[in-house]
Amino acid sequence: MGTLAGEDGALLVVLGAHFDSVQNSPDAADNATGVAVVLGLAPHS
Repeated sequence: MGTLAGEDGALLVVLGAHFDSVQNSPDAADNATGVAVVLGLAPHS
C-alpha cells in the first residue's frame, strides 16, 4: 500500500493485488485476501 498527496492536498491511497497463477502454485489462494480487500474497497472510492 502506498500514499501520495493528491492535487488538492487530500490524501490519495493506492492499493494493489494480483489474481493470477503459475504451474504448481495455490492459484487464487496465493493472493486471494489482497484481491478481496481491493474489491471490497472499490465501491467506496
